[in-house]
Amino acid sequence: KNNLKATAALVILSAVVFSISYIINDMWVVLGLLVVLEAFVLPSTVQFIITFYVYDDMLARLDETRQTQKNDQDSDTDKPEQPILNREEAEEISELASNAKDEYIFYNGRMIQRSAVEKILENDMDDLF
Repeated sequence: KNNLKATAALVILSAVVFSISYIINDMWVVLGLLVVLEAFVLPSTVQFIITFYVYDDMLARLDETRQTQKNDQDSDTDKPEQPILNREEAEEISELASNAKDEYIFYNGRMIQRSAVEKILENDMDDLF
């Protein structure tokens, strides 16, 4: 519905531009006017028209998506948290980053916090005893 309104507004804008070029008989003036319109005026006008008609629906859909994500996160809080690394990965990361002093370690396309690796290693050590 809103897309049809935006399309109709763009058709009216195009009709106005072409009627101006039809009224003016001098080809060079029309050409200069069209160049100026297409370079400076029409892009922003077209963007304004599209945004004007589509913005409300877009905002409603974004709010709906955010609400759905919030509900999903609320339902996920009941589940126990799964560790992001297993013991072998934590040991490998610890070996690779033994010389580094940074808090975050880049491993396998992810940034992993050093304290998370140490926590996994400590928890596994506690399980042994």
